[in-house]
Amino acid sequence: MLLNNKWIQIASFVAFTTCIADFNNRYDVGSQGQEDKLIEPIEVGQVFSPYENNRVEKILSNFSKYDIPIEEKKVESKNTVSKPNPRLSEEFQNKQKGALSQLFIGDYSYRPIGVFDSQEKFALLEQRHLTNRKTKRIKIVEGQQIENYSVIAIELNSIKIAADKREVSLRLFEIKPKAKKK
Repeated sequence: MLLNNKWIQIASFVAFTTCIADFNNRYDVGSQGQEDKLIEPIEVGQVFSPYENNRVEKILSNFSKYDIPIEEKKVESKNTVSKPNPRLSEEFQNKQKGALSQLFIGDYSYRPIGVFDSQEKFALLEQRHLTNRKTKRIKIVEGQQIENYSVIAIELNSIKIAADKREVSLRLFEIKPKAKKK
């Protein structure tokens, strides 16, 4: 229906002839003039720039200091002896007594988290390994053993633990008496 229009036919013919002429100009079908269309080989180190060669060389010379390969630094291994944790010593652990915020037993430290009184009174302690820092929570009740310590009493703000003749009170918080008003 559109091709029946005279003006569309003329426009299509002009576009087609223009395309054919463009194709002939871009590609040489014959063998004449073939040598003129060969591209010259490009050198590998050749730089294409709109600037003069001496200006390009000056710019590239500024960056030549960065072309030096980086030398790897040798890391000397020092045989450092780590200091032993004084809290791991048996002497320190045998001297623990009185009101403490945490208790050291063997390779672990125990810190009170909370006291609960539901059907039975129990407490939660955070058990932390002193060398690898891994923690877990443990539930304790009165009469339970932790290593050579036994849980004597669980009170509102403290947990009483004893070993041999020493008694330790792990305090959750400090209750201070109210100041008297003057």
